[in-house]
Amino acid sequence: MALKKYLLFFLYIVTVAYVAFIAFSLHRLGDTTDLLYQYPFIVSREATEMRTRLGEISRTLPLYVGRPGVRHEEVYAFLREQEQYQDAALARLRGKFRGRESEINALTDKLAELRKMRRDFIADNVANDDLSEVEKSYSKQVLPEFRDVDALLEEISAGADARALDLVEEMNGIRRTSVVLTLLVGVIILLLIMYTHRLERSRIAEVVYRERLFRLLGENIDEVFLIAGADGSLEYVSFNSGRILGIDAGKLHEDPRRFTALFDAPVAEWLRELVLRQHGRHPSERDVTLYPGDGSAPPETRLPSGGRFFKVRVYPIWVGGVFQRTIMVLNDQTDAIRSQQALNDALQNARTANSAKSNFLSHMSHEIRTPMNAIIGMTTIALSHMSNPGRVEDCLGKIALSSRHLLGLINDILDMAKIEEGKLNINREPFDLKDSLQSLATLVMPQIEERGLNFDILVHSEGIENLEGDALRLNQILLNLLSNSIKFTPRGGSVVLEVRQVMARHNNVRLEFRIRDTGIGMSREALERLYRPFEQASASTAAKFGGTGLGMAITQNLITLLGGTIQVESEEGKGTTFTVELPFKLEENGEPLECDGELGPLRILVVDDDQGTCEHADLLLDKMGMSVRWTLNGRDALQLLHEAHDGGQDFDICVIDWKMPDMDGKELARRIRLEIGASNIILILASAYDYSVIEEEARAVGVDAFIPKPFFASSLYNTLCTVTRRAARANQARAAAAVAAEVAGNTEETAAHAGPDALDAPAAPVADAPAGKTKGDLGRFDFSGCRVLLAEDNEFNQEIACEFLDMVGATVDVAANGREALEKFTASAPGTYACVLMDVQMPEMDGHAATRAIRALEREDARAVPIIAMTANAFDEDVTAALAAGMDGHLAKPPDVQTMYRLMDEKIHGGRDEQAHAAETGAGPEA
Repeated sequence: MALKKYLLFFLYIVTVAYVAFIAFSLHRLGDTTDLLYQYPFIVSREATEMRTRLGEISRTLPLYVGRPGVRHEEVYAFLREQEQYQDAALARLRGKFRGRESEINALTDKLAELRKMRRDFIADNVANDDLSEVEKSYSKQVLPEFRDVDALLEEISAGADARALDLVEEMNGIRRTSVVLTLLVGVIILLLIMYTHRLERSRIAEVVYRERLFRLLGENIDEVFLIAGADGSLEYVSFNSGRILGIDAGKLHEDPRRFTALFDAPVAEWLRELVLRQHGRHPSERDVTLYPGDGSAPPETRLPSGGRFFKVRVYPIWVGGVFQRTIMVLNDQTDAIRSQQALNDALQNARTANSAKSNFLSHMSHEIRTPMNAIIGMTTIALSHMSNPGRVEDCLGKIALSSRHLLGLINDILDMAKIEEGKLNINREPFDLKDSLQSLATLVMPQIEERGLNFDILVHSEGIENLEGDALRLNQILLNLLSNSIKFTPRGGSVVLEVRQVMARHNNVRLEFRIRDTGIGMSREALERLYRPFEQASASTAAKFGGTGLGMAITQNLITLLGGTIQVESEEGKGTTFTVELPFKLEENGEPLECDGELGPLRILVVDDDQGTCEHADLLLDKMGMSVRWTLNGRDALQLLHEAHDGGQDFDICVIDWKMPDMDGKELARRIRLEIGASNIILILASAYDYSVIEEEARAVGVDAFIPKPFFASSLYNTLCTVTRRAARANQARAAAAVAAEVAGNTEETAAHAGPDALDAPAAPVADAPAGKTKGDLGRFDFSGCRVLLAEDNEFNQEIACEFLDMVGATVDVAANGREALEKFTASAPGTYACVLMDVQMPEMDGHAATRAIRALEREDARAVPIIAMTANAFDEDVTAALAAGMDGHLAKPPDVQTMYRLMDEKIHGGRDEQAHAAETGAGPEA
């Protein structure tokens, strides 16, 4: 390479010297040509012409002088003319002559002598008639002078010619030298070109050899080399790009954007900044995950997610202080990282395996001994106070509480064991999301009420009611997260569950469940340990709030098994947000919405302090053909109701949220009844809370019905059908009572007895007896004449249920399983059974199947008879699927006797027995 450089330099020097010589030679030729023309040529020409003129004069002068009758004036005039020409020619000759000065001076002197001799000759021979005498005198006196002048002119002319020949010879020398030098330079250039071509062929052969080595290298290493110009175009891509990156080098040359498209957005932007805009002096590197472009990478080298680990190094190239290009090197480190990860995992597993036993035993010893000590201690205390029923009752209550805690701990341990062993089964069955969320609200409501928290469930998407998936595990996940939020949220705080659809494709949907709380939050260190078994934020947290630390570990594993993701955002003192995404399938054949009679267009007002809930209800009701208005507070709602009433266009239905700031739902309902006075406006109270807690107060202020939140199309539609149907019956009853009173003459008394029926609330757990009444006060419930069908496979549970029902006068028929219950109901006369209490888990036929079979019977009472589910496990799928199977409500086992009586009374009598009892005792609220 250095030799080629020197040869090129030498070629430049020779070329420059040759051009300079040619220019100089041409300049000299020009000067010589000009000199030849200006001096020797002109001198020779003038001298020759003067000789010619003088020769003519020398021949004609004797004849002219010897002519008869010639005068002196004529001859002298002729001579003057010739002398003037000679003087002019002599002047020109002197100006151009470059010879000896003496020669010109001699010529000048000889011309002067010639002129003098001619004048003397003319003076002596004019008018001489003897021509021979004249010629003889001329030859003697003048002709020698002519010859001398001619000789001098000849000598001058010869000298000029000689000098002209010298100049011509000089020009020939320059020409010959130029030709020789041109040939020499041409030969040198030709030789240099031939030698350079030979070097170029050697260089090309070396490049080809190196390219072959690069190709061989690229085919056997896992590093890709790329060179990008200052404009971002790829000048070079190593041959192994197709094998490693999944895109051939040619395609990358055609479109460099394919290269950056392999990376995620931050890495792609980082590369563009380095290549196009950032001209740093130092190399940069970054560990990235690359996703093969066309899947051409060997399967054995791909990560499970499709990505591979690379280290990207970027080298900026500067030449003379100017940024030129960028070299990028991609080093595939997938295998190395896998190996390192495997080694690290093995080392970590080895380190933790030794402490796992002791940690597990330590946690379990503490967690199991705590409730066991309580059970043993309370049992001992109860045995020692058998004569004190109050003390025994207190001990038994604490024993039951500790037993449930111990059962929950054992269930968590068993679930964790199943997950770790891979034996936990995931079910894919149809379920109703509405029922799941409502049962979830029922389960967490006691904790919410106990801690004095605000709770709400918000659904922001429609059409996600009938799903296919594992409802039991979904319930478990959400219950774990909600319980966690409730436990760590102080009194007066809030817990919100939001549900929205984030993806829909064909019949597959992905739902997002977001649980927000205003609790104590978590530190960054606590977040890192969040999903570790038996881990809690700190020892003080565990001591204050309790718990095993298994809940979040189980939750994360369940979400992973279901194909979902979980994220957590938390800040100490400001609360925590869990975001869970889970995939489901949409059930195409959901239960159709049915309503007795036509549900005409209704004017509905929705009042809720959450705008998303209002907009969602507006969307659902609008699709049903309803005219909907909504507002975010009670004061605006009252204003709208007043304006509608004053305009003679009262709203038909008002859906009111229970928990609202400034004015809650009960207060708003009271003021509507007081201020608007429109008895035909149906007031529906909406809440995620248990309606039984506020049922009596709500009815006292004029609430007609209850609808659980969140809103679903089916629950809204069914509630509207129920309230409009009952309102129609009430109107008919009032009209009939008025007619009867008019006929009997006692309209006022009859109308009082024929008041509107109380509107039912949907099936929901009911609170304990009102203040002032004990749980043993059962006189208000009377089921005399009611025959109840009890489906229960456990004899002990049969005995308890029969005892409870017998206490209120009910007659009980017992079936040991679902099939026997179906047979007893089928064999009975229509209207025999006032109610069916259906256990969920039974042999031969479970409660769901038995309920569906009863509802399918071709008889009127099969569709109308109340069927109440009884379930022993809050996590059981029977809780979430009870309503979907056709049941009217559910009871938790072991059942609370007051709750069972009230739910039966509500379903059998519409709650009228309790109302009648309250009216008789004066304990009920004022109408």
